[in-house]
Amino acid sequence: MPEIEAKIVPELLITTYTTEQPGSQNRKNEDVALTLADDQRIAAFIADGGTALSSLTTAPAEKFDGLFAANTAAEGLKKGFSVYDSSISLLLAANDEIGMRLKENGIDPDKTPSEFLPTCGGASLILVKRKIDKTEVSQTGDTAVLVIFKNDTVKVAVNQSINREDIKAYNLAREISKSKHINIKDALNDPRVASMLILGRHKENMPEGYGALNGKSGVLKYVKSRIFKTSEISQIIALTDGMVPPQPRFDGAPDWSEVAKQIINLGPERFYQKKVFEVKESDPELVKFPRFKIHDDATMLGIKFT
Repeated sequence: MPEIEAKIVPELLITTYTTEQPGSQNRKNEDVALTLADDQRIAAFIADGGTALSSLTTAPAEKFDGLFAANTAAEGLKKGFSVYDSSISLLLAANDEIGMRLKENGIDPDKTPSEFLPTCGGASLILVKRKIDKTEVSQTGDTAVLVIFKNDTVKVAVNQSINREDIKAYNLAREISKSKHINIKDALNDPRVASMLILGRHKENMPEGYGALNGKSGVLKYVKSRIFKTSEISQIIALTDGMVPPQPRFDGAPDWSEVAKQIINLGPERFYQKKVFEVKESDPELVKFPRFKIHDDATMLGIKFT
């Protein structure tokens, strides 16, 4: 069920909206959102958990799922909040917590292929300094953070990290669909597509790969960060990929200024229903808006500077 929470702290209104993948039975929402505050800083965190590719490999599915990764990352952030004062260090603390917990269970993430590991394929951390004019945004993976300035301009805080193998896998599925005269969903089950998906996940936090929180030390290369003046900001909106409107290209990006405006005008629940859910429902065959599944977990965390 969709959940909305509003939290007021001095100088900020923080709103969180999250909903699980529609139509899924007996499945937990693997997205996580968390806010922390003390007299010096306010931290806001979102993570998009992903289970090991158990359907394509021999990885255990239940013990270390995407929710384990997202919740463990959040626990690492809680522990690190009293120790670290930068958004990069806090995001690395979240990753380290995943690594530590996996090692406690006999799994060394740096010696284990990424496709066998639970992961947060996207994670963003916003750190607002309360005593100085400074807001930091650090990110890895495919979450998105939109900064809305007081002059109404919108900027993506840092560029998303893209798994290029996923694009190749979808394109191959489309070719198989045409040659075998089957739908895309059936073509995605082809072993050749599965091999590409495994290769893509294998590249998480590896050289020439892309970033994610999965406990591997290689994440440092893929953490991106940017600093803004808090006094210039009106709002910040952080989104997991399931909250982003579908696009006519697999690797296409929406008009982020329009997305920000629609979320502000419609509110997160109506935005998700009208601009994400209903659009995906109109394309159950995954053709008009290329993707691997009809729906996904969706989470938004909004910060309004009052």
